[in-house]
Amino acid sequence: MSVPFAPPSATDFLAALEKRGIDNFYIQYFQQPGVAEAELERDVSGTLRRIYFSASGDAPEGSTFGLVPRGQGFLANTVDPAVPPAWLGSDDLAYYSGAFARAGFRGGLNWYRNMRRSTALLAAWRGCIIRQPAMFIAGARDGVLRFPASRSPTVGPGRALLHGVAGRAARYSNARPGPSVGCQPNTWCSARDSARASVRATKAMPASAPLRCASWFTRPRARRAARIV
Repeated sequence: MSVPFAPPSATDFLAALEKRGIDNFYIQYFQQPGVAEAELERDVSGTLRRIYFSASGDAPEGSTFGLVPRGQGFLANTVDPAVPPAWLGSDDLAYYSGAFARAGFRGGLNWYRNMRRSTALLAAWRGCIIRQPAMFIAGARDGVLRFPASRSPTVGPGRALLHGVAGRAARYSNARPGPSVGCQPNTWCSARDSARASVRATKAMPASAPLRCASWFTRPRARRAARIV
């Protein structure tokens, strides 16, 4: 759900934005430590209310949430709703606000600040695809459907994009077993085993090494078509 899957690339996302001449995307604004924290933590409840509404399907038509006006902050391109949407209850907002007030936003922001490092660490998995039966689901008004990567799952055998949970049925019958990194073919790979294998692969495998991922879901007996209605 939410952001569609894209395999690790040789070019990190920040470099790709720079190559296209984009310099006002929210991820770029998050790069300088302390800047976004100061803005977002000034009024935690107001920040969350603005973000949740502006990034939702209820945002005003033509909203450009995620683009930061030059010389301004991230919240300058958000809307503070006069009436909170029905799906954002006051108790929920108070709970989230309390959590962020205690922990701050730095932990989440640091993920964006490590995107270049993450690209290097994930080099061994460049070009990998999801071989397990899988489906990308998004709401009909979800802004991520405008992302270029959102269009790719709608093309090709065994793939479908559902607009909303109550979308059309989709079948997946093209999954097939194959060796995963550090695991025997057609066997269950625990999270711990996968993590250890990831570390070994990052250290030892060339970036061009072909990888195929397997889990219980790709066992022959589980290769039946999956239906979501």
